[in-house]
Amino acid sequence: MRSCSLLLLLGALLLSSALLEAAAQKDNLIKVDVKTGRRSPPPRGVRRSPPRAVRTPPAASPPVASPSPSPSPSPSPSLSPSPAAKPSPAPSPAAKSPSPAPAPVPVPSSPAANTTSPRPSPSPSPSPSPAAKPSPSPSPAAAPSPSPAPRPSPRPTTAPRAIRAMSVSTGGRFTCVWADGEVKCFGQNDYGQLGLGDTEFRGNQPGQLGQVLPVVDLGAGANVTQLSTGTSYSCALVKTSNSTTPVIKCWGGNSGGQLGLGDAVNRGDAPGTMGDALPAVDLGTGLTPLYVGAGGLHTCALLRQAATGLNVVKCWGVNYAGQLGLEDMDTRGDQPGQMGDNLPVVNLGSGLNVTQLSVGGEHSCAIVTDSAGKAHVKCWGSAEMGQVGYGDTTYRGDVNGTMGDNLPYVDLGTGLTPTRLVTGQYATCAFLEPASGAAAAGPPVVKCWGSADGGQLGTGDEERRGDGPDEMGDNLPALDLGSGLVPLDLALGLGHGCAVLANTSAPAASQRLVKCWGLNDYGELGLGDEVSRGSAPGQMGDDLPPVDLGAGLAAAAVSTNSYYSCAVLRPAAPASPVLKCWGENAAGQLGYGDENARGDEPGEMGAALPPVPITF
Repeated sequence: MRSCSLLLLLGALLLSSALLEAAAQKDNLIKVDVKTGRRSPPPRGVRRSPPRAVRTPPAASPPVASPSPSPSPSPSPSLSPSPAAKPSPAPSPAAKSPSPAPAPVPVPSSPAANTTSPRPSPSPSPSPSPAAKPSPSPSPAAAPSPSPAPRPSPRPTTAPRAIRAMSVSTGGRFTCVWADGEVKCFGQNDYGQLGLGDTEFRGNQPGQLGQVLPVVDLGAGANVTQLSTGTSYSCALVKTSNSTTPVIKCWGGNSGGQLGLGDAVNRGDAPGTMGDALPAVDLGTGLTPLYVGAGGLHTCALLRQAATGLNVVKCWGVNYAGQLGLEDMDTRGDQPGQMGDNLPVVNLGSGLNVTQLSVGGEHSCAIVTDSAGKAHVKCWGSAEMGQVGYGDTTYRGDVNGTMGDNLPYVDLGTGLTPTRLVTGQYATCAFLEPASGAAAAGPPVVKCWGSADGGQLGTGDEERRGDGPDEMGDNLPALDLGSGLVPLDLALGLGHGCAVLANTSAPAASQRLVKCWGLNDYGELGLGDEVSRGSAPGQMGDDLPPVDLGAGLAAAAVSTNSYYSCAVLRPAAPASPVLKCWGENAAGQLGYGDENARGDEPGEMGAALPPVPITF
């Protein structure tokens, strides 16, 4: 009898296992290593559909009538269409971490704005289906949060002020906006990535933005000069009244030490963890931070080295793919004694000066100049999709002998000089200008390599570039976004990209426009449908329509992440810049007070898409 019972139990277990495996295959789940957080990419041509995750729903906030500037009214049925809630995508893989962006958008004829621009970065964060909210569940890897001091009270609600300059940074399913030295964040908040001392979502219910949304408290006298968002955390370059030089502060999820605080404790998810209680990242003596980039689960900083006068790079967080560039796979920043002077500088080669840094999901890239002043690109970390651009799938930075002078320059073609890098989860793009004296001098071009799933490379196919021989250099085509258009800004997400383009031959009101291409499962391209662009011939160039963001608004900057996009827009008349977002919205990351996607159906863009009611 006992044997029979055991056989029945074994049969039930086998059947259950088979059913689970079949369900996983049906949903094309991405495999996740619970120890490292690494997500294995899908095979070529297979769309990513990450598994759903349980989120902690926010407590209902009473609607508050907050004044908003005239260009940014609070959403209401008359201003914002409310399409039927569509099924939420599952959490996206680690987000992209963008490179330093152009200067924040100034208002015409307004006082001089802060010229140091914050810039977005990359990824997955647990989030629910808009249609059904699961019951609360504890945050994974939730360790006791330190509470050295009570959290300062939020600033009293006051009338909004005019904004001189603005930039936006999109995270996994949350968005942070920088304006004149201050930061506000909304969307998903499981790990405290909004920096508000709790885990309540903001932006998915009415009355949560505007003056009601607190400024992120980064300490007394804090002035944020640059911002980057990652998977489920954020980092900022901050000047405070307590320091004579800028410091880096990071908050949110910290399972891999990506906050750089010598532990794996989240910050920003409980009272007493922000403000002056949030420590600055210790990067060592004689180093001044110039830029910070948040990636999937790793962070890198560009630093000025006092001893040499050169710029160098330090990275911390998870390191399963060598993304820290330290020729091993050891995590840094999650234990005491790993940061400060104990954290090595990334060896990019002798005599090289780093002029620009961009941090991706599982890789990083830098522009370096040699002793002759010539600029080159070097990348390290994961190469599974060819994103480091060396014509193979061999990781760099994970074992001895792969960094320093052994790390080659990325071949981007003859007569071209790299001026800017942009990294996504599995792809990389470079802005290139004809070298001085080149015969075919002309406007800058953009070349992209890595994953082409959904057409993210914009090459009219889904063939990866950079993972095989003879794909780089002069064989790598330039991104075609249309005749007479010059790229000014660009962002890469999980499977799509967006660019701000200048059309100097157009009327002044339409000289700055946005085009998006790649995957479009949730309207992230902003074209009123769910049709991907860039994966077949005849979809790019002049055939790719611009995103309709409304009349009288000129695009100034763009940021993308897993399944959504945002753009900073400048009104024709002197007024504060405005923000518009579209795509997937399961956590309120679009900031419209609901969980409805925008841009996936006709009639949702243009004048029907209101400005996000973000005020300061």
